[in-house]
Amino acid sequence: MPPDPTRGDLVGDEVPTAAGEPSVGSDSDDLSARHARAAVATGREFDAPEVARSEAGRPRRRALVAFPAALWAASGYYLGLGVVTTLLALKAIGLIGHSWSIPLTYSGDALSTEASFKTVFETGWYEFNPRLGAPWGQHYHDFPQADNLHLMVARVFALFTDNWVATLNIYYLLTFPLAAIAGAWFVRLLGGSRAAAAIAGILYAFAPYHFIRNEAHLYLAAYYPVPLAAGLIYLVLAGRPLWGRRDGRAYNPLTWVTGRTVWTVLILALMGTASSYYSVFTLFFLTVAAVGALVARRQLRAVGGAVVAMAVLIVVMLLNLAPDLLYQHGQPANLIAVSRNVEGSEYYAIKLSQLLLPVPWERIHALANIRSEYDTSFPLPSEEPVLGIVASIGFLFLLIVVLLRPIDAVKSRISRHPEFWATQQRLAVLALFGFLVGMVGGISVLFAITVSDSVRSWNRIVVFLALFSLASVALILDRALIGLRRTRIGRRSNSGVVLAAAGGGLLLIALGLFDQIPPIAPAHTNQIEAEWASDQTYVDAIQRTVPSGSMIFQLPYMPFPESAPVLGMQDSDPFRPYLHSTDLRWSYGGMKGRPLADWPQAVAAAPAPRMVAELASAGFAGIHLDRAGYLPDVDAAVESELQRLLGVAPLIS
Repeated sequence: MPPDPTRGDLVGDEVPTAAGEPSVGSDSDDLSARHARAAVATGREFDAPEVARSEAGRPRRRALVAFPAALWAASGYYLGLGVVTTLLALKAIGLIGHSWSIPLTYSGDALSTEASFKTVFETGWYEFNPRLGAPWGQHYHDFPQADNLHLMVARVFALFTDNWVATLNIYYLLTFPLAAIAGAWFVRLLGGSRAAAAIAGILYAFAPYHFIRNEAHLYLAAYYPVPLAAGLIYLVLAGRPLWGRRDGRAYNPLTWVTGRTVWTVLILALMGTASSYYSVFTLFFLTVAAVGALVARRQLRAVGGAVVAMAVLIVVMLLNLAPDLLYQHGQPANLIAVSRNVEGSEYYAIKLSQLLLPVPWERIHALANIRSEYDTSFPLPSEEPVLGIVASIGFLFLLIVVLLRPIDAVKSRISRHPEFWATQQRLAVLALFGFLVGMVGGISVLFAITVSDSVRSWNRIVVFLALFSLASVALILDRALIGLRRTRIGRRSNSGVVLAAAGGGLLLIALGLFDQIPPIAPAHTNQIEAEWASDQTYVDAIQRTVPSGSMIFQLPYMPFPESAPVLGMQDSDPFRPYLHSTDLRWSYGGMKGRPLADWPQAVAAAPAPRMVAELASAGFAGIHLDRAGYLPDVDAAVESELQRLLGVAPLIS
C-alpha cells in the first residue's frame, strides 16, 4: 500500500521542495500544489514509477518496501493522536473508576462475545469448547464467520495474562485510537492537513456507531480497518494503481514484490480477517470505483487492479472460513443453526432521516424527543444508524456536490480549485453509492434476492458513510483556512490565523464529541457490577458443592444461537454461569440443528422424574434453573418438584 506522504500542514509547516530544501508555504499556496511538491520531493506519489532517478538522470532503485520509513517519519504525529484518543476514550466508555475485570456490557450479544473470548483463553481457539453444550461440547463450525482477527488478538493476549475480561476491555479501548489513526491516515491520503486529519480521525473514532455497537458487537466496533480499505477504494476511483512492479523480466513474479503491492495485500488481508460485513461493503465500493475510473478516464488498468484486489479479499475471507467449510462438507447440511431471509435486507436497512436525526442519547430534550418519537412511531427501526451532527453536515455537502455539479456557476467555481473539488466529487460518488446500497429498497435488496441473503444488516455501511462525510468536512476546513490566510487580516498576521484555526478546530471537536458520546449513567454501571458480583458468588457456591469438572443442566432450554426470548430470559443469558466458572460444564451452547446438540431440548421437555433420571444416567451433577424463563406459578411448581426428587435444598442467587 502506498504510504502516507509527509505533507506539511497549512499553517507554518515546512514542505520539502523538489530540490530537497524546505520552504515555508506562502499565502497563495494551494493545497494541491503543496501536495504535489511534497510528493515530488519524497518520491512517494502514488503514480510515481518504482524506479526513481537522480538529478543526473541515472536510475536509482528504491527499497522494495518504502512504507516503514514514511511511517517512522510520521510516527510522532500518529502516536500523539493515539494517546489523545485513548485518554478521551477512557472517560467516554467509562473505564475510569470501573473494574477492568468486569465487562462494560453484561447482557445480550455481549455474553456470546465474552464466551468466545473466554473459550480462546481456555482452549486456544473458539471453534470447540468442551465446557459448553454438555455433554458433547460446543462445535462452532455451523456458525461460519471470517471475523477471526479479534480472537487472534485475544489469543496473543492469552500468552501474557489469564484475565480474559481485562483483555476484552483493553481491546475495546484500543479500537478507539486505532480508528482515529486510520481515519486520519485516510484524510492525509486525500491531501488533508495534519490538523484537519486529526480532527476527522478523533470524531471518526467516537462515531455514534462505535457506542451503539460497544462490546456487544465488538467485532463491528473494531472498524479501524475500514479507512485503510477506503484508501484502496479511493485510489481506484482516482485512477491510481494499487499494485506496483519493478523493472525486470516480464515472467518474473518477484518484480511485483514492491512496497505498494505488499501494503495493498496487507490491508486486504486485515480487512478480510476483521469483518465479513465490511469486506462485502468493500467489494461493492471497489466495484463502483473501478466503473467510475473506467467511465471517467477509460483506464482498464484501474479496473484490472480493482478486480485483483477483490479476488485477494475474497480469497482471504475463504481462508478464514476454511475450517467451517471443511467441517460442513463432512456433515449433513444444518439449515437451522443460522437462518436468514430476504426481508432482513429491508428491515435492517437505512433511511436518510435515520442518518440525519439526533443521536439516540441526545442531551437536548427537545431533540431527544424527536428521535424517540421517530424510533417508536415509524416502521423499520433498523439498528439506529446515525451519523452525528458533524458527519451529517459533511454528508449533506457531498449530496449537494453531486446535485450542483452540472450547474454553470458551480463549474466556474470548481475550475478555480480543481483538486479540492475533484476529491470532494469522488467522496460524493462513494457516499451516494453507499447510501443507495444500504437504503430501504436499495441495491442490497436486489443482492439479497439474486445472490445471497446472508448479509442482512446493510445499515452497517454507515461506518463508511461517516468516514467519507468527516473526510469531506476536514477538506472543507483546509479550504476555509486557505481562504482565511488570503484575506487582509490573514496576510497581516499569520499568528492570528493559527490561533483562529486552533480555536475553531477545538470547538468543532468539542461540539462533535458532546453530540456523539453518550452520557454514562452511574446507576447502569453499578447495576452491571452488582449483577457480575452476584453471579460470581452464586457460581462459586456451585463449584464448592459439586466435584470438579461436573456437568450442570440448564433450564429452561434455550436454543443457540439467535433464539427468541423466553419470557424475561434473553438470548445468550445462559452463558452467564459459564463466564464465572473455572471447570464446570454447562448444557447451553450446543449448536442447534444437530442431533447431539438438540438432546437437551428433548430432555427438558420430559416430565420431571424422567428428566432427572436421564440427567443422572448421563452424568450430570446438578440442575441450574433461571427463574426469568418461567411464570411465577410455573417456576414455583418446577422448583418444588425438583427439590422433592433430588432431596436437596437449592442454591439461590
